[in-house]
Amino acid sequence: MDVNLSTIKDRFPEWSSLIERLYQKNASFHSLCDNYLLHVGQIRRYTCADQPISSTDRSELRMLMSELEVEINIYLYKFNEDETQIYLLLLTLARKKIDYGISIVGR
Repeated sequence: MDVNLSTIKDRFPEWSSLIERLYQKNASFHSLCDNYLLHVGQIRRYTCADQPISSTDRSELRMLMSELEVEINIYLYKFNEDETQIYLLLLTLARKKIDYGISIVGR
């Protein structure tokens, strides 16, 4: 897949250099980024398409994008190795779970 990491860097601008390093050196992160970019492409196609996407499909895509963004954040904070950043990640994840109506205890 020809990857344009600028899409991910634009979403996580504070992590630009780390994104490049992890993408090149970590196969799991590389795959995660490819999945994220695939979903971004799907959303763009639906946005430009003549046929509207159903609200169910739209919700599902949003949820998948949110989950992928959380996973990307986890990688970025994990490989940053700054304890303060890990604390902020936990706060961010808790807020996202609340924003999307997901129970922190379970789904």
